[in-house]
Amino acid sequence: MVLINGAEGIGTGWACKIPNYDTREIVNNVRRMLDGLDPHPMLPNYKNFKGAIQELGQNQYVVSGEIFVVDRNTVEITELPVRTWTQVYKEQVLEPMLNGTEKTPALISDYKEYHTDTTVKFVVKMTEEKLAQAEAAGLHKVFKLQTSLTCNSMVLFDHMGCLKKYETVQDILKEFFDLRLNYYGLRKEWLIGMLGAESTKLNNQARFILEKIQGKIAIENKSKRDLIQMLVQRGYESDPVKAWKEAQEKAAEEEEMQNLNDDNSSSS
Repeated sequence: MVLINGAEGIGTGWACKIPNYDTREIVNNVRRMLDGLDPHPMLPNYKNFKGAIQELGQNQYVVSGEIFVVDRNTVEITELPVRTWTQVYKEQVLEPMLNGTEKTPALISDYKEYHTDTTVKFVVKMTEEKLAQAEAAGLHKVFKLQTSLTCNSMVLFDHMGCLKKYETVQDILKEFFDLRLNYYGLRKEWLIGMLGAESTKLNNQARFILEKIQGKIAIENKSKRDLIQMLVQRGYESDPVKAWKEAQEKAAEEEEMQNLNDDNSSSS
């Protein structure tokens, strides 16, 4: 989920920044790995973002909003770069462009806002000459609709609880895939064993009922000890589910002891 939701934080000696990625791309890459193929590279993706994200280099991207020319005196801004808030953009970009500063004259003559709760829309008025100059310099650059995104600090806790730096998003996905696939295998083995034990128990119960109906066994006027001895002699298993669970617990204890012995041997 860290690739879907993204992550960002800072701690003593460590920092982490991982952008969001498209759930569908992640699913497709998981399917590729199930087929024995390498995952495709993925670009960051943000829900409802209509702009563009382009790769500049490994873990380096440029995020662009949307702007287009309506007529000779009007441009329309319909998307801001990721994590650029509408009010902040208006105060820090459009207002200085409207009022000018001591060093730079005003670039636009007016702007109107037509936002909704999910969309951005600035309609900006400017002279034909100023618009031509802005187009020549690049509208995205002039209106500050491009930001950089660098992901060189992808630090996460691994499955052992240790901090680990990952070089690429594919490394994160591959490690998750291998670990998850291994645990799915263990879970499958556990379910097969549990269902097998339950099946044996049900078979014992069905066999007992059938043999009682057929008169092959008699339980009247017999003590519990005699009944148990009779069932054992006839090949009935004693609570297969309980026996299977005890075997699993014993195997887990033996594995834990083996791991402790290995750790002690390596430390000495």
